[in-house]
Amino acid sequence: MEQILWHELGSKEDYDKQFPDTALGELIRSITGLTQEAANQAFAEFLSKQNLTAPQSNYLKTIIDYVVKNGLVKDNRELTEPPFTTVGRITEIFPLEDALRIMHVLESIKVNAVRVS
Repeated sequence: MEQILWHELGSKEDYDKQFPDTALGELIRSITGLTQEAANQAFAEFLSKQNLTAPQSNYLKTIIDYVVKNGLVKDNRELTEPPFTTVGRITEIFPLEDALRIMHVLESIKVNAVRVS
């Protein structure tokens, strides 16, 4: 991908101007999204819980749908904006420990995307 972007279509400098502070893997993931299987696997610990409340299930579905479409959550502050807030605030829906684990999963997804570059 670097060969195409930085040699055939432009230069690394062009890329850096167009996408400042965006790792190549992050850009690719934002274009391609994440597979449903990978998203479900990332959140398997939560999806396997039998005692999730309806709001918790809806919130997890919102997160999974988002990463399938967008590839990752770039910054956990995004969780304070729609579409996440239409379901509720993560810290109101989940105990703090679970909310932090969910944010850790989101960070892992992001780190895995950045490693691609």
